[in-house]
Amino acid sequence: MRRIEIRRVTEEEARGAVKLMAELDLIHSALSVRNLWVVLEGESVVGVANLEPCADGFFLSSLGVADTHRNMGLARQLIESMLKGVDADVYAYTVIPGFFKKLGFAEVSAPKGLPPKEMFGCERCDPGICKCMVRRRDDTGVS
Repeated sequence: MRRIEIRRVTEEEARGAVKLMAELDLIHSALSVRNLWVVLEGESVVGVANLEPCADGFFLSSLGVADTHRNMGLARQLIESMLKGVDADVYAYTVIPGFFKKLGFAEVSAPKGLPPKEMFGCERCDPGICKCMVRRRDDTGVS
């Protein structure tokens, strides 16, 4: 494996990031390329996340890693890098709450100001497993 780099997307990388998001079915109507973070292996985008500002902090609206790069800890590294220095609550909707709990997130009721779940195709998933989670600005512990 070549060297991995994690950072905000550049204009040159945006096309590769959006292509990966489309492959992973992560495109949604509120997607803003300027809020993307990427995991790069060489010049290839192998992971992507979208961190949107919202009323009470930030909203992690997309997170994905290419099939060829899963189970390498890249999603965890991406979230940790992206959230360094974020001094606000960070929310996410997820069907993998155990993963997010390991990163300091806790289940909560969705506050006003978060985008509606329908925006993300959540009607296709099991509402019993889709959770709203938050990592509070003062929670720096990662287990």
